[in-house]
Amino acid sequence: MIPLHPHDMVGTVQKVFWGDADISTIFNVELVDWYKAPRVTRAGGWYVVFYAIAHTDLDQLGVMKDDDIILFFPYKTYCTALSTASTELRISTQRKYGEGKNLFLRIKKTSALRTKFIHGELRAPTPEQLIEAKKHYYQLEEEEKEIKRRHRRYKDDKRL
Repeated sequence: MIPLHPHDMVGTVQKVFWGDADISTIFNVELVDWYKAPRVTRAGGWYVVFYAIAHTDLDQLGVMKDDDIILFFPYKTYCTALSTASTELRISTQRKYGEGKNLFLRIKKTSALRTKFIHGELRAPTPEQLIEAKKHYYQLEEEEKEIKRRHRRYKDDKRL
């Protein structure tokens, strides 16, 4: 991965936590270069963090159509939704088919802890989308390294 400096980050992107959405919410989103999305810890839980483009308005989270967002998706919810998705969707999300592509998803929140992937299809990304995704994924990975480093230092200080 090419190291990027913080001044290379252009513009701001809204952070959206899927867990904050209301039950029975349906959201259309395109996950950009989704196979390279990092897994991070935030607030005591694991999240898969996607750079995404919203294809519908989601007023409760302040998202408008065609917004670029950073989507924090609970890891366990993501794995469960993917495992219960249709066979067609699960096959298209395998590495040999999905790596380097965008994934358009129609997501429905069925309960506080469950999510269902209603529809999914692979799409070809634009070069601009890939560049932006690489920048945001790199930034998230660096933040995660810093959090782990601080935590390790805190644990070492407590031992003294």
